[in-house]
Amino acid sequence: MPSTVLYTVCYSDFYGTQRNILATARKLDPERFTPLVAAPGGEMFFSELKKENIPVVEMPFTNVADTGTIIAIRRLINQNNVAIIHAHLGISTFLSLAASTVADGVPVISTRHFIEDRYSTLRSRLKYTAYLNMYKRMNRRLKKIIFVSDAVRKGVESREGCVGDKGIVIPNGVDILEGPFKEGLLPEEIDIIRDRYGVPPGRKLVVTLSRLVPEKGLDCLLEAAVELRKAGRDDFYILVAGDGPLRIELEAKARKLYVNDMVRFAGYIKDVRSLLSASDMFVLCSHAEPFGIAVLEAMSVGVPVIVASAGGPLEIIREGESGLFFRPGDAKGLSDKILKVADDRLLWNELVRGARNRVMDYDEKIVAESIMKVYDEVSK
Repeated sequence: MPSTVLYTVCYSDFYGTQRNILATARKLDPERFTPLVAAPGGEMFFSELKKENIPVVEMPFTNVADTGTIIAIRRLINQNNVAIIHAHLGISTFLSLAASTVADGVPVISTRHFIEDRYSTLRSRLKYTAYLNMYKRMNRRLKKIIFVSDAVRKGVESREGCVGDKGIVIPNGVDILEGPFKEGLLPEEIDIIRDRYGVPPGRKLVVTLSRLVPEKGLDCLLEAAVELRKAGRDDFYILVAGDGPLRIELEAKARKLYVNDMVRFAGYIKDVRSLLSASDMFVLCSHAEPFGIAVLEAMSVGVPVIVASAGGPLEIIREGESGLFFRPGDAKGLSDKILKVADDRLLWNELVRGARNRVMDYDEKIVAESIMKVYDEVSK
């Protein structure tokens, strides 16, 4: 009889963390493990889980003092014969450990997704110390800690101390067979997709997928648009897919820089694969991206990637083979790389070919198998 794995997460925005859960849960070996997800209500996340027939239970995960959620997790453990809890993010991990304590010690593992977790940016020294000590205590109680990249492991351990053999790096995965693929689309199909997002005819389409928050470095992308215009290259159109608190500010800056006619903020887009396949290249400007699922998605559909050289992408991309790097915040460097890829078809083809080979290592089936080995280890 397969063991039930309970995935807990305290946010339901459908970004990297939630995609990680979905990718793992849908690739579990059904003869070994059955997934169950507990999360706050989230239309997109819940919809994607249900599409894959993954059961999900709505649970608030309000804060670390949410005793109601602790009781609800304990009830799920007892009713579903949960053998392992796989927690994601801080509040979820704290409450899962608390529930495990009163449920005969069901093993809890956690995936760390961020180089700088939210507590690390607290200005209050007292609060920072309190949260730091809480994370250290959780680390001691967890059976295993999965880091999505070496960059995340180094960032976490620099603050919370070395976790030794308890820690393991397992990257995020993507479905490398999920289309559409750029080479499989007819020109008229590409035009239809571009029309959907208001891309002017004849423009080279540059896409980024990003939450609109400071650490994503989107100021650099707007400034790169200025550099393209200075170079007399008005044949580009930049589409930002994603939403967040900086949207109004970034749109205002685009107008101030007079590039609002070549940059569009499209908001959250569900069908990112189609958008990527209709683009000419993908860029990511994060100051220190923890991993970069969007990078893998772009690589898998067949478009070149240009990424800031910091964090997880340094572990994914091989410079000049599967993508190009620019220094974080270097708008001129980014615009130069965009022009280089756009004007050199041989390079464009080489990067696409290299990316396709590289992304094979991140197939979600392979990643899920690595995670299942961790489940086997902690459930012995």
